[in-house]
Amino acid sequence: MDFLARHPFRGEFWRALAPKLEAITLPMLVCASFSDHGLHTVGSFRPFREARSERKWVYTHRTGKWAAYYAPEVQRLTKDFMDCFVKGDTSSGFLARPPVRLEVRASRDVIHAVRDEREWPLARTEYVPLHLAAVPAPALVATPPAEAATITYPARGGRVVFRQGFAADTELTGYMKLRLWVEARPDGAAPPPDDMVIFVAVSKRDRDGATVHFEGSVGNHYDLVSRGSCRVSRRAIDPARSTPWQPVLTGTSEERLRPGEIVPVEIEIYPSSTFFVVGEALELIVAADEIIPSPPYRKDASCNRGRHVLHVGGRYDAHLLVPRIPAAG
Repeated sequence: MDFLARHPFRGEFWRALAPKLEAITLPMLVCASFSDHGLHTVGSFRPFREARSERKWVYTHRTGKWAAYYAPEVQRLTKDFMDCFVKGDTSSGFLARPPVRLEVRASRDVIHAVRDEREWPLARTEYVPLHLAAVPAPALVATPPAEAATITYPARGGRVVFRQGFAADTELTGYMKLRLWVEARPDGAAPPPDDMVIFVAVSKRDRDGATVHFEGSVGNHYDLVSRGSCRVSRRAIDPARSTPWQPVLTGTSEERLRPGEIVPVEIEIYPSSTFFVVGEALELIVAADEIIPSPPYRKDASCNRGRHVLHVGGRYDAHLLVPRIPAAG
């Protein structure tokens, strides 16, 4: 049975299947992955944030989830947790552990730091907007462009890349959000498109301009920092569940595009933790097709046709919001 075809919107059917995380009060030890984009990354962080358990811990990592889960360190951690809350044996000192074990990666194979934190996301996060600019070439800039401009790419196979270099060592840990103003245009005399699917990814470039790879889901050893996607007709935001840095879609309605209509969309980019040294760069990719496919979990972009238009600058506040962590001291 095709449940999605029978229940295309988030109605009573899907709400009944969703766990009530706020009802959880039991002690929790959560394994949260930065390397399972589009599958378990978001869902592994939500229980830690939303459960009302007084005693909860989260172990973050950027390796393969099964490699992490069965690693000797995690086996010892799990045993200490179970001894503490099943046997009542607190001799391991587990209760004194800080709530968050944070792993910050420089690349797939290089861990920059592993440290303890008191909360997730980190309370000291500075959310910094990097504005999308079109002139003289697509880029991420600190100051919003004064003049409005457009960037166009084919709705099948097209993409545009924005980049900003780092003038100082920088840690980005937490949630990113991309705000776009978009329009779908037809090719020639074809009927105007009434929907579009947008794929986005954040990539890291080293000092020589080469892509820095990270571990991904389903055996992908060449993933990027993080990614996200959005079907524009499903762009409605749930204000009660959203935050300034994490948009949550309602999923309850559909708003098709009218010819020539320009609309804002906010796209969640899955949580990550990455360290950039001076001279390296962050790259934002906006595309009409999946940037990093994760078969068998594929997304339907068959509605894409014609051309996608991004409006930036002036009254179009297109930007990537990034979670910068202040350097110690």
